[in-house]
Amino acid sequence: MLAMAGSVYANYAIDKCDLLLAFRVKLDDGVIGKLDAFSSQAKIVHIDIDSTEIELDEQKEKYSLSFKTFGEAITHQYAIYILDEFTSGNAIISTEGFRAMSFCLPATMRAMVANPDSIISDIDGNGSFIMNV
Repeated sequence: MLAMAGSVYANYAIDKCDLLLAFRVKLDDGVIGKLDAFSSQAKIVHIDIDSTEIELDEQKEKYSLSFKTFGEAITHQYAIYILDEFTSGNAIISTEGFRAMSFCLPATMRAMVANPDSIISDIDGNGSFIMNV
């Protein structure tokens, strides 16, 4: 297993390899981390042969995300939509999502240091926020 939750030797093996064959694996930001540094010496061959993923991409194009509004209440989907419009799609948004509770605020602060001229947003719950105070 790779990344933070993975083993040290697996991460070293990926970092030092000459050829990385990746069949039906998800190389997301949790695995890759800093793109320029990920297996930088290797030729990477990434093959996704799962037809459901191809169909999913087609469905995403055909049916874009939508959401309901509830009077004057602001839903989280609406907040993201407005932020996306306000920044012309260039916002960096940090949310709890599938990360560990309390990850969001420090991640947002790191993003602010790395991108001082960008709009950085933290969409967080009170439990996660208070864990960092």
